[in-house]
Amino acid sequence: MFTPSDHITEVVAHFIGLFHVGVEDLRFRSDYHDFRRKEAAQKEDPAPEARPAPFAEKLRLDPYGEENNYSPPDYKTYEGQGDLKITIELVNVDLPPVPEILPPQPHSGALPAFADPELEPFYEPPGSTIMFVSQIHRLHDDDVLVVDGETEGPVDRTASHDELESLVLQAISVSAPIADATSLRPVGEVEAIFREVTEAAQFYEEFHFEHMGDVHVAHGAGVEGQHINGVASDEEPDLLLEIEALQGADEGEDDASLLSVASGDELSAGSETPGVTVTADEGSASITIDASKTPMSMDISSGGNVSINEVTIINAGLAPGSLIVSGDYRAIDAIVQTNVLRDNDSFGGELAASAAASAKTVQPGGNIVKNIAKVTNTDYETHTGALFYEGEAQPTSWNVSYFDDDMYFMDWISQYSFTSDHDTQVLTSIGTWTNFSTGANEGYNSLSFTDIGRFYDLVVVGGSIYDGNIINQTNILLDSDVIHAGGTGSNSVKVDSGHNLLWNEASILNIGAGKWQTGLTGHYKQAAEHLAGGNNKMPDGFNSDPAFAGIAAMDVLYIRGNVFDLRVIEQINIVGDADQLAIHQTTVANIEGTSWSVSTGSNVLANKAAIVDYDMVGQIAQVGGKIYSDAVLVQAELVDVSVDQFSNPATKLANEVVAFLDVTEEPNVDVELPAIPTGIDTMSNNDVLQTMLA
Repeated sequence: MFTPSDHITEVVAHFIGLFHVGVEDLRFRSDYHDFRRKEAAQKEDPAPEARPAPFAEKLRLDPYGEENNYSPPDYKTYEGQGDLKITIELVNVDLPPVPEILPPQPHSGALPAFADPELEPFYEPPGSTIMFVSQIHRLHDDDVLVVDGETEGPVDRTASHDELESLVLQAISVSAPIADATSLRPVGEVEAIFREVTEAAQFYEEFHFEHMGDVHVAHGAGVEGQHINGVASDEEPDLLLEIEALQGADEGEDDASLLSVASGDELSAGSETPGVTVTADEGSASITIDASKTPMSMDISSGGNVSINEVTIINAGLAPGSLIVSGDYRAIDAIVQTNVLRDNDSFGGELAASAAASAKTVQPGGNIVKNIAKVTNTDYETHTGALFYEGEAQPTSWNVSYFDDDMYFMDWISQYSFTSDHDTQVLTSIGTWTNFSTGANEGYNSLSFTDIGRFYDLVVVGGSIYDGNIINQTNILLDSDVIHAGGTGSNSVKVDSGHNLLWNEASILNIGAGKWQTGLTGHYKQAAEHLAGGNNKMPDGFNSDPAFAGIAAMDVLYIRGNVFDLRVIEQINIVGDADQLAIHQTTVANIEGTSWSVSTGSNVLANKAAIVDYDMVGQIAQVGGKIYSDAVLVQAELVDVSVDQFSNPATKLANEVVAFLDVTEEPNVDVELPAIPTGIDTMSNNDVLQTMLA
């Protein structure tokens, strides 16, 4: 035991003990447990009380009626009296004196000039407009339809896809030069497009297409006007009228074997239609149809596909009253139209030439293939029949805007539609009236664009102007069908395997100067020189220039660089509709009297493109450098149509169809197929342009 020897040691030991006890109390944290117990005992916030929303709906629903009537709740109007006082305190602000300026309004009559002739206001110049649009439509509808039978495994359509690929190669051989020249590229390489399009125009003029078919080429001034399939024409073709005429040819005469009774028709007892009994009672009548005695009707349609591309562009991004170009002016218009059709139909069995009777009607052909192109160059006065400027006032000043770079007005439009509708059908007669439709696919790409920029009375270009309008249209249709009929006896069989419509229609309307003048003259030359040097003073010659009569102050735009004004439209339709069809009359008591109506064509492929290009609305157009203007028109109709009526279906039909029909003849495995270049593996991708034109 320690015993302090003096009072000092005792005091020190005492305080050391107190310090030790205090440290232990802090370590124990006795109040911590009380805090946790209080926290756990706290209750959660109660959920907010739900209150009904003050909402009332008055809707009267009748138990039966053609429409629902809704009456809004009545409202009340309360009238009262009251005084409303508003006090506005005026604050005086000292501003420096500014001359009065009235913004000019082109071609709107005489306007007051600037109060201060030395004042030259500046307006923000316009910008460039660049548009790229790609519209793509793809559809695969290769159907297999078997009635009263079975098929083993998928149908191999490699031959049809390869044949369609060969048609694509034919079309590319015509359109490739212009398509390659107008391919999408950076804006810095746009100038090369005009050079390559010019080279493509020279190629079309020098190359001979006699080995390919009907290919017509016009160059230069020969492009002006309207051409239909390579021949100048004043005809006004209408696509809608052609489609209506095509539909009328498909419908033909009404089939007398069809029984149609609409609501409200008068029924008389004792109907003479086989299998139909009409019973009339007081105020009512009933009809009974016996399917075993009623004539059967089978309607089969495996075509009727519609693929349409349509574009309309109106360009007025830079359409001044007068145009001065210090450099060169290059303009080119190009239209390339290609229609490729293969419609080699084969008819077998009872449709063969040796076995065809009067009851069998085969209508191949009847296809319509048209390329329509129209190019027009005119001025504003001739086009509208009115002057743009009217009045007697002459300009006394101008407002100048500067654009210190190249200016672009460019539109790239690409429309692509691909439809695969290779159907295989094996059918027998069933029911009283039966309709099978495995086609009638529709695809539309449509675009309309209008570019309206700010108007200037005078535009001065320090560089050159490149102006181009290019339209490339292609239609490709494979409609080679194989149709076999057997066991139909003397029944009526009508087959329509043609009546396809391939239509390309393009128009370019240039509204500009009546005539471009080489060399800058007078005050126009002074204006180009002054603005290039930064001098904004208006030359005196504009005060008496009749080209600007009617305006008091001119709006002027000076572009230090080049102007690229380009529109490219590419439209492609590809439809594969090579069908294989076998019809066979079933063995029933009522085998006689069945009528068959078969349609495997009636496809519509159409491209329509229209460009309206406003270059200027006045008559003054001067070029300090050279003027180059060219145009080219290519119209190709590559049509391969033939009819083969054979007696052995095994030589043409697919193996699946032959197996179902149980044809005894040995199939000919050495059938001569169309020449097909090797290339794309169509088993992996049936869309041939996916790799060829991408």
